[in-house]
Amino acid sequence: MGIIASAVAFAALAAPSGASAAAAPSDVASGFWARSQIVWSVDQGWMGTLSDGRFRPGAAATRAAAARVLAHANQQVNGVPFQPGDRRRHRRGEEGGEPQRKSLEAMIRGTYREMPGLSLSLDQAARLFGLREQTCRIVLDDLVGSGALRRGADGQYVTAEAAR
Repeated sequence: MGIIASAVAFAALAAPSGASAAAAPSDVASGFWARSQIVWSVDQGWMGTLSDGRFRPGAAATRAAAARVLAHANQQVNGVPFQPGDRRRHRRGEEGGEPQRKSLEAMIRGTYREMPGLSLSLDQAARLFGLREQTCRIVLDDLVGSGALRRGADGQYVTAEAAR
């Protein structure tokens, strides 16, 4: 219930005050206290209606519904779009958020290109690039997998050319 209450509160803050009444689900009365938030959430795709057009505002939310709301909230708050099948999404870091993976890869490639002899441990790379260690490991491992970087026996990440 806490997740759904938080989602409704978030929707209440984000929803425009004049949400369209025409798109209201068939079972949400005009005087219902959360009508504008429900209409906005449905219009924005945060939550859906049943095939018969009902919303069932009093029904308990499923884990699937909560996951959908959280994915949309993550997109709004962190600028990280939801992509089906992508289980390794970046979450907001302590310093205001982390860039998306492609941006991170480009930044790290550029840094190694500018400093050809650069050799960094995971901890050093995370500090240098301002990332959480888990996020940094994912991106560095992707770069190793693509052949852009190599990880030595000592755990140091270097350019593929420097490793030869």
